[in-house]
Amino acid sequence: MIDISLQKLFLESDLYPKLIKNNITSIKELILKKPKKYENFVLSDCKNISDKKKINLYGEIIEEPIFVNNIFKKKIKMFKIIVDSGFIFKIIIFNNFFFQII
Repeated sequence: MIDISLQKLFLESDLYPKLIKNNITSIKELILKKPKKYENFVLSDCKNISDKKKINLYGEIIEEPIFVNNIFKKKIKMFKIIVDSGFIFKIIIFNNFFFQII
């Protein structure tokens, strides 16, 4: 039987440098640390979406993604999704950092 302590796993983790940077030095602190900000993951109502507002959608990709180079020589992803309510959205991704596929 292999006995590996949680503290040893914590110290050998790839995330250890990031944890130290955020003043988290133990498993207990990791569990009890409150986040700096909370994100809203509630799905958005498709009928009440306005321009330049952050929204959360959950749907199925219905069109193969297209990659297009913009004027800044960066690739943009474009595709369509359908959500449960039947709405179809054309999605344009300028910055992959803010995009997450679950």
